[in-house]
Amino acid sequence: MKKILEDLIKFKTDKNIEEIHQCICYIADILDEHQCVYEIIKNDDGKENIVALIGRNDFYRLENAILLSGHLDVVGASDEMFVPSLKNGRVFGRGTVDMKSFIAIVLSSIVELKKINKPIVLAISSDEETDVKGVKNILKFFDKNEIKFEGGIVGEPTNFGIGVSNRGYLSGKFEIRGKAVHSSINRDGINVIEIMGKLWKKIFELNDKYYDDGVTLNIGNIECINDVNVIADLGKFEFEIRYKNEEQKNMILSDILDEAEKLKNDYDGSILMYNLNLEIPSFVEDKCGDFVKKNMKNNDYEIKRLAYATEAGFYQNYGIDVVIFGVGDEKLCHTESESVLVGDLFKYKEMLLNWLK
Repeated sequence: MKKILEDLIKFKTDKNIEEIHQCICYIADILDEHQCVYEIIKNDDGKENIVALIGRNDFYRLENAILLSGHLDVVGASDEMFVPSLKNGRVFGRGTVDMKSFIAIVLSSIVELKKINKPIVLAISSDEETDVKGVKNILKFFDKNEIKFEGGIVGEPTNFGIGVSNRGYLSGKFEIRGKAVHSSINRDGINVIEIMGKLWKKIFELNDKYYDDGVTLNIGNIECINDVNVIADLGKFEFEIRYKNEEQKNMILSDILDEAEKLKNDYDGSILMYNLNLEIPSFVEDKCGDFVKKNMKNNDYEIKRLAYATEAGFYQNYGIDVVIFGVGDEKLCHTESESVLVGDLFKYKEMLLNWLK
């Protein structure tokens, strides 16, 4: 298990398609050793995902399957973080927490998983940290094969707690066009900085309004280049909304778009264009079903409502009764201190196998 984790860390699976391919090949070799059937699913950008079947020989029309879901991609880091190291009983390296430890544990448990009298579907995506095309293609594969699931575990880090919800995520982009004139006659122009400022004010007001309800909004990636003596005629910026449920998201986004429409009318001749960058649906506690509730009753787990986004909402919306349950402290994700205790790997493996029995 530790060897597999160290090998997985060495693959620089940030946005590197070739490294992702090599990592998928490594995983496929392990599956071949255990005579597991699998399918490699390619996104339109060339990134590969893999779906494997443990305990059965054919995906088609599986009944009462258990999903184990993970992602092999990681956020960017220095080259040194892709060289695993062992210090004070901890494995250090990018992806140890988020979330190659989970994948290593599952791959090292195939023999034990085959003894469980249930089909186990292992789904590993390659772009959870970026544009989540992988999980969407995996769901198409499930649909094509008419797979029916009893439940599933998304192995994002929870430090042995049970994640029953996580916030959704929406990222959007505005491009605003105005009219450039000399600054000495600025009322003859349309200043996009002025328009952006008013739109930013609205977004931050919404952040203050909904913050106590578990919502955050932010603005970043601002583009606007002009000389100080020229009225700016082109500006771009991105914003994000992190939310608890779809109703919140729809209401807040509607307020932002309404404000943009009002500003377009106020500044006659301006153009305000909105585009959706990325959306990850929220994972909602109220939709947790029997698979989750049964195991929560039988075990003394800490219940967690997670602030970060995961792929769990995609699976839940598809109709799979999933829970978030993983190894490692989520506070170490994406940090230079990302690491996991070796002992926790074995502890989690035992807990996972007990859950699935």
